[in-house]
Amino acid sequence: MGSFSLVHWVIFFLVVIVLFGASRLPKIGEGLGKGIRSFRKEIKDITDDDGDDDDDLVGNEKIKIIKRKAHPAKKSARKRAKKV
Repeated sequence: MGSFSLVHWVIFFLVVIVLFGASRLPKIGEGLGKGIRSFRKEIKDITDDDGDDDDDLVGNEKIKIIKRKAHPAKKSARKRAKKV
């Protein structure tokens, strides 16, 4: 009941054509495609260039290092607690 049937999609596309006109639809699609490609490229650049040199580590060791980088205050608190 929550999904769209073929009839719903046909009505939707007819409304879009009436609102925007058939001549503007390719331009809208082109702009949307460029936006999606640009977004994917930026996400890939961010994930590829995260600056970590921890690629040689695996599993739990990498997770521990990431946690230490994210919470340096916790590491200091543990050291102080051990000294007391």
